[in-house]
This record gives sequence, C-alpha cells and structure tokens, in this order.
Amino acid sequence: LNEHDAFMAGPQMHAIRGMVQVQANQLNLSHNKKQFYADLNWLNSFEADVHLEHFGLSDEPSCWMLLGYACGYSSFATGMTIIY
Repeated sequence: LNEHDAFMAGPQMHAIRGMVQVQANQLNLSHNKKQFYADLNWLNSFEADVHLEHFGLSDEPSCWMLLGYACGYSSFATGMTIIY
C-alpha cells in the first residue's frame, strides 16, 4: 500500500464500525518529509446524532470520542503528533 491508502484504512474502519463516514477532500502525507495535511468531512456521525437527540443543535464541537479516535490513529499512522 502507498502512504495515502495505508492512512485511509483508519477512516474506512470508522465507517465499517458504523461510527461515521469520512469523505477525504485532500490528503497530503509524507513520512520521509514529516508532512501531513488532511481536509476531511465527517458525515452521518452517530455521536452527532446522539447529541442532537439529547441536547439539540450546538455552536460547539460535540464529537469528542470520534475526534480522539481520529487523533490517536493519525498520530500512530504518521509517527507525528496530530491534533485536529
């Protein structure tokens, strides 16, 4: 697998587990150059749905579990600290 496909296994796992669907708009990744940039959209988030059901709309982020998973996976996959 190339770096892009290997990295995208994480978002695919998110989708397979029914957590969220990830749409990658742009992904620039280079282990050798220690470069990482990702522009991703999260669609159909179970965590957002639960928040809407119990609390309604919010002006602040609410998908903390999904975000933690994404930060941890991205950091591990790139070998860099990634905080979205």
